[in-house]
Amino acid sequence: MVSSRSLIVIIFPRFLVTGTFITAPTVYVWVKIASKLVKGNSFKHALLKALYDITLFAPVGQSQFYFSITALEGRPLRDCLNEVKQKLIPSWKVAACFWPIVQTLNFAYVKERNRVMVVSVGSFVWTMFLSYMHHTDGQSLPTFLRPNKKYTEP
Repeated sequence: MVSSRSLIVIIFPRFLVTGTFITAPTVYVWVKIASKLVKGNSFKHALLKALYDITLFAPVGQSQFYFSITALEGRPLRDCLNEVKQKLIPSWKVAACFWPIVQTLNFAYVKERNRVMVVSVGSFVWTMFLSYMHHTDGQSLPTFLRPNKKYTEP
C-alpha cells in the first residue's frame, strides 16, 4: 500500500502544474473578459456575470482540469477524454450551485482589482471537490453525481 506521504509527493506536483500554469492564467483572463462582457457593478450586473460564468466558463474550466490532471498522470488521450465525458456534467451540477453564489458576491461587492483573489479562494475549495470527483469511481458517487450511463466504461 502506498503511504499518504508518497501520495502527496506524487499528486501534489500535478495539481501545482495544473493550477499554476493552466487554471490560474485561464481564470485571470476569464475575469477580465467577464468584466468587459457586462459593464457595471450593480447586483443585476453581477447576476448576469455569474450566469455567464456558469454557462460559458465553467464547462471549459472543468474540462481543462479533468483533461490536464489525467494527462499529467501519464494516461492516454482516450482516458483523458473519457474522464471529461464522465465527470463534466456531474461536476457542473455542483458548480451551478457553488459558483453563482461566489461570483455574484464577487462581482457585486469586490473591487475589480481584487476579484481574482476571491476566485482563487473559491477555486481552492472547488479544487478539493474536483479532486474528490477525479479520484472517485463514478458508481461510488452519490446518486445525483453519478455520470450518465451513456459515458461509462463497459
